[in-house]
Amino acid sequence: MPKPEDMKLFEALEDSVDNEEVDKILARIESGEEEVLDWAEAKMELRGED
Repeated sequence: MPKPEDMKLFEALEDSVDNEEVDKILARIESGEEEVLDWAEAKMELRGED
């Protein structure tokens, strides 16, 4: 069984990787590479209402 301090280190590493991924996604959004829908548009699309 992992030690508590090992788990804390693992969680910190996961957080770091998650933050890097978020930074990449935000950069794609800001550059226009990634399309962003507002919530109302997303709900309509999910419901099949165009």
